[in-house]
Amino acid sequence: MVIKRLNILLIEDDEEDYLIIKSLFSHIRDLQSDIQWVPSYFEALKWINNLDQDICLIDYRLGDGNGLDLLRKARENGCIKPIIILTGQGDLDVDMEAMKAGASDYLVKGELNAQVLERSVRYAINIAQTIDTLRHAHGKLALEIEERKKAEIELIKAQKSAEDASRIKSEFLSNVSHEIRTPMCTIIGMAELLSESGLSTAQKTYVKTSMQAGNDLLHLIDEIINISKIESSQVEIEAVPFELDGLPLKIASVFEKKAQAKGLQFTCHVASDVPIKLIGDPAHLEQILTHFISNAIKFTEQGEVVLNVSLADKNSETKKEINLKYSNRERDRVEECYLQFSIADTGVGIPKQKLHAIFDSFSQADSSSTKVYGGVGLGVTISKKLIEMMGGEVWVKSVEGRGSTFYFNVRLWQQAKNSEAVLTDVDLSGVKLLMIDGSPAYQFFVKDELVQQGATVVLTQSRVDEMPPLMNSEAGYVFDLVIVDHLLPNKDDITFIDKIRTQYRIKKDIPILLLGAYCKYFKATPDVKLGAVSCIKKPVRTADLISEIKNKLNLK
Repeated sequence: MVIKRLNILLIEDDEEDYLIIKSLFSHIRDLQSDIQWVPSYFEALKWINNLDQDICLIDYRLGDGNGLDLLRKARENGCIKPIIILTGQGDLDVDMEAMKAGASDYLVKGELNAQVLERSVRYAINIAQTIDTLRHAHGKLALEIEERKKAEIELIKAQKSAEDASRIKSEFLSNVSHEIRTPMCTIIGMAELLSESGLSTAQKTYVKTSMQAGNDLLHLIDEIINISKIESSQVEIEAVPFELDGLPLKIASVFEKKAQAKGLQFTCHVASDVPIKLIGDPAHLEQILTHFISNAIKFTEQGEVVLNVSLADKNSETKKEINLKYSNRERDRVEECYLQFSIADTGVGIPKQKLHAIFDSFSQADSSSTKVYGGVGLGVTISKKLIEMMGGEVWVKSVEGRGSTFYFNVRLWQQAKNSEAVLTDVDLSGVKLLMIDGSPAYQFFVKDELVQQGATVVLTQSRVDEMPPLMNSEAGYVFDLVIVDHLLPNKDDITFIDKIRTQYRIKKDIPILLLGAYCKYFKATPDVKLGAVSCIKKPVRTADLISEIKNKLNLK
């Protein structure tokens, strides 16, 4: 730092020394100085307590006192200006004492010259200014820290207020929704009773329309209740023992008729290596699947909807820690298990620019969807939140006009006892199978696992009278077994098997496995006269299918 002018306070009781020091200052180049001379200790007391000069030089011996006393008094009164102690002779003890008392430097008069004096003064002033700058910076930083702490406290208060407001809002919505739901159930119930009374055709139409609107409103109320409970932390993820196979079967039995009413194929597939006995929250898992499958059917006008269950990638980065509330965890020695569910459809698809918002509350891929298909987009949001609470994640792949596939992982636990999947180590090498099923996706899943066992699998989705090359042994196909879907489109129910037997040149003793419907009305009893030697009720684990093939072909 360049110093061109100094205001100096010199406390010196010897006038001759004062004149010498004044002369030395006058010989310093590029430095002008104004010196205020104080010749006594007691007079210096008045000045030292109100030091306005740039620097102060104090003689160590002042007759009635000494410079160190003045130095200490100045520092005690908060003086931060540089102070240099002058002494007649060098004394290490005095030097050390001066520095401890807060002196900027210690100079021996007999060794003084203009150069030494200038260096000491400039050093002392620079150090003092640096310290002053740091002190100001420290004060400013302390003030900023204090302000930040205050801001953080206010932010915490605001966040808590927002959380409280959100909780109160959610509780209010939940309570109000419950209050609305009660009279709505009464209205729908009375409408159902009215529909069974003697009404005209027009009146029945009116009542049916009212019931449909009431059910739609009831569904919306249920979704509002669900999202409110989740947001107000009233929903807990349970961990209870359950068998996975029962869940797809229950889901399929609910949605098969709905899919058939729209002319859609609905199929379920559970991979062979998926454990059967699990621990988790089957109720919320069913709720998630119901939302996605219901949407898939709603937004699909032709084609199929397929539910697939498989083991998730063991190296998945989506694993999240959740609490396991299962009292027998230590006793039963359960093992962590991640499953991946996918729900694929051949529906309208989702525009690429809308994919990022599909999981937001009250959001649909197209605003016109609400008018065409109904709904407000809460189901997918609820499902996403439940999936995250179960330690997983959800994502979607879609091509507009060609369909969508929703994927999600959840964290479950497989029971150590009897938890192994039903795996079949059967060698199907050389076995030729014909699979006739209306779902390309389901066929793909099944064929993939059968081929892994060594089988040759021919797939077709056509009517039997449109595929003579497949059924004709002269075409090179001599099948060992035929797998037939019970609900093939455009065919006359189980009599399809009779056509296979009677109209095509295949051996009468070729086994035919019938894949039964999900619905409860289907009786899994083979019709011997038609030649169906076995019936397996869907959803069929490929391992069970392999086991049945083994039995019918007497394989070892």
